[in-house]
Amino acid sequence: MGPGREVVDGIGVPSDHHVPLTPEDAAAGRDPALAKALTLLHE
Repeated sequence: MGPGREVVDGIGVPSDHHVPLTPEDAAAGRDPALAKALTLLHE
């Protein structure tokens, strides 16, 4: 359930930060979304 008790199963929750995965990132095995999340955790 979401914070307002709305059902999010099958829908998901929108992210606060959109970090697109480029073909170059995928080819190099990089995960920019994970990198962004880690920087936010360390702030």
